[in-house]
Amino acid sequence: MSKKIGIIKTSCSNIKSISAAIDKQGYKYIVTSEAKQLSSCDKIIFPGVGNFGFVSNELKKFGLIELLKYHIENGKDFLGICLGMQMLFSRSEESKSANGLGVIKGEVKKLSKNNNFHYESFPNISWKSLEIKKPQDKIFNNISNEDLFYFIHSYYCEAINDDNILAKSNYNKFLFPSVIKTNNAYGLQFHPEKSKTIGLKIINNFCRI
Repeated sequence: MSKKIGIIKTSCSNIKSISAAIDKQGYKYIVTSEAKQLSSCDKIIFPGVGNFGFVSNELKKFGLIELLKYHIENGKDFLGICLGMQMLFSRSEESKSANGLGVIKGEVKKLSKNNNFHYESFPNISWKSLEIKKPQDKIFNNISNEDLFYFIHSYYCEAINDDNILAKSNYNKFLFPSVIKTNNAYGLQFHPEKSKTIGLKIINNFCRI
């Protein structure tokens, strides 16, 4: 029996791209901000666009903070994309008074700016590879270190526990976590829904777990 997939809808969610990507894989899903509907889902996807503080307030408004924490802490499948990944942490330098889910220890910090022409521009908008630390994880089925994914972000996650880090990527010779995991909750700093065929493989891997 296929599992029920829920996509979290906020005022700034990138719904169309992730919905189209899941459509291409042939999975059924619902798009909602209602806690009752999401509580019945086996898998939840949190698409990421926007400001940490704004989205934190949206989650509170919809009554989703405790629901998502319960979902993750009980080992149910979760995929956070970009800002959705950052919301797995408690705090972000982007909005210091706002609260994330706090299911991973660490914090979200701003990438260092560097205007030297030898370095990459800020924010990080680029196609990058993954330095995969745990290739045995199912999220990496048919994925290699040579594959490129689309990044667009100004902040990164600094995890205290290296066990949470599945892969890293390079920005200005600085390695930041690009795939993280706790229980069966994954975070991707890149956008798989905008990463062409290889990104669809990541989404398919999550949907098949």
